[in-house]
Amino acid sequence: MIISQLNGGLGNQMFQYAFGKSLSENLDSELKLYLKSENKFNLSCFNLSAVFPSKYELFLLKGLNNTSFINKIVNKFVFSRRVVEEKDYNYDDFLFNSVRNNSFVKGYWQNENYFRSIFSLLKEDFSFNKEITEKEFDFKEKIMSENSVSIHFRRGDYLSESVLNNLGLCPLEYYQKSIDFLASKFKNIVFVIFSNDIAWVKENMKINFPVYFIEKNKDYEDLYLMSLCKHNILANSSFSWWAAWLNKNLNKIVIAPKRWFIKKGRENHSPVPERWVRL
Repeated sequence: MIISQLNGGLGNQMFQYAFGKSLSENLDSELKLYLKSENKFNLSCFNLSAVFPSKYELFLLKGLNNTSFINKIVNKFVFSRRVVEEKDYNYDDFLFNSVRNNSFVKGYWQNENYFRSIFSLLKEDFSFNKEITEKEFDFKEKIMSENSVSIHFRRGDYLSESVLNNLGLCPLEYYQKSIDFLASKFKNIVFVIFSNDIAWVKENMKINFPVYFIEKNKDYEDLYLMSLCKHNILANSSFSWWAAWLNKNLNKIVIAPKRWFIKKGRENHSPVPERWVRL
């Protein structure tokens, strides 16, 4: 059994699921998902099977939740070998290959090298359920019939001090370069804007091409529509990363920011695959 801890938003939980699924397949073991009480389960939009561990299974693999001194000692020496925690944001081949059956794993695991071997299986697990695809049918047809490019502006929660100091915001210059890059390669291009602050985008971003603004959608509905666009311009966000990864266009161009993090010590980390363009 592999228990993968889920936390954060939809994009983060997709990485955590993908890592756990890859481990479970490699080890021929069952995957179970652990969700902290303060978090919301965000993967119900997909056609995947979610199994959650019992309290007893959590105790066996994760240890004791109580933070008393005695329990800390017990956790350290009894359960330490069963808990696998991400050391940093870079791909760790040794860590991945050293995980054994009956492990509790926690981290962000934002690198496709962790799950490249189960590419086809994840595409199936991350297929959207019928309710979403039917609701978005009309706009789906419009996006798929045109030379559409999704652009993701991540603001909202990214304006908090902790996120600004870690990830930062993609500057408008990055988006303009990306638009110019794709406009130089394709005719009759249409841009589809996704953001958690559409009003700000309308006021500050001037695009001299046909534009659709997607408003009042739920996060998974945006993810679905973004994945249907022919090409993608990402924010430094796991959310738009997955939209591009799920994009089935074999000739897609995906543009991502050259720097994913601004925090000192993380400048060289990026989850962006080499096949994508970094500007």
